[in-house]
Amino acid sequence: MPVFQAVLVLQALMIIRSAVEITASTADISSEIPCRVLVSLSLCLAILPAYLCNFCLIYLQLSLLHRHLVTRRWPRVVLVLMCVIPAVVPESFILFIPTKQAGLQSYCNYDSVPSTRLYGFKWLVCYTWIILAGIIGITSMVTSVVHVHRSSAEVGDYTTESSSKPSNGTKRQTRLTNRILISVVWFPLVPIVSLYFNVIHNTLRFVHQRDFPSVDRADTVLQFLQALFVSLAFFVSPPVRRALEELTHREENPERSGYLQMPLDQLSQKSTQIHSTLSSVRI
Repeated sequence: MPVFQAVLVLQALMIIRSAVEITASTADISSEIPCRVLVSLSLCLAILPAYLCNFCLIYLQLSLLHRHLVTRRWPRVVLVLMCVIPAVVPESFILFIPTKQAGLQSYCNYDSVPSTRLYGFKWLVCYTWIILAGIIGITSMVTSVVHVHRSSAEVGDYTTESSSKPSNGTKRQTRLTNRILISVVWFPLVPIVSLYFNVIHNTLRFVHQRDFPSVDRADTVLQFLQALFVSLAFFVSPPVRRALEELTHREENPERSGYLQMPLDQLSQKSTQIHSTLSSVRI
């Protein structure tokens, strides 16, 4: 499933970012080109996890809520491009823009207290796309929460609105869809909080023109704990644990195949049938 693949890529990117950050902080690099590459790579690896978390949530929304057949190639390609381009293209400007236009003497001093020009440059290559990732993530989270609330209310209100009651399969499928969404709805929250905190930290440095050691330490901790928080949110969720358990015991108990074993396109078709059933019953 692409969601599992995206989470694994997310974990790998965070590990690579940790290695890059350690290399940049310990190595004595004074050449301009290596500094440009390290800064650009560090920014890409910092922002890309937020867009990958958005990808996981939006992918499931397209599959379960809007009933698009995700087996087709073009929705996935478009979604991947929408997530990768904002996290890679602007940050690559660092490789080409002259240091004077960025307000720097050298990109090796990129993390220094920002001047007015450097602060504006950071908004161009970094902060704007962090804010955009946050807006997309929060919008997707709100959409999922509203859907879960409405679908739960619809299933529970049949006795008062109609003499017909939904079947057990309909209830079970609706609850499964809601559980899947709930298990991933919080994915974008961890990168958004850590990246927004980073923006606030650098804004404080720009306004007061000095460093804040305690805030800097908290910023560093939040950045490096992203991988742990996201992995806990994903692998501790009940639907994921149940799916992993079924996959583990499939050979021993082949009859224990449930809804979580279905391909996501079949789950989307089931969701379409459920929505049709709900609409016909309420008329």
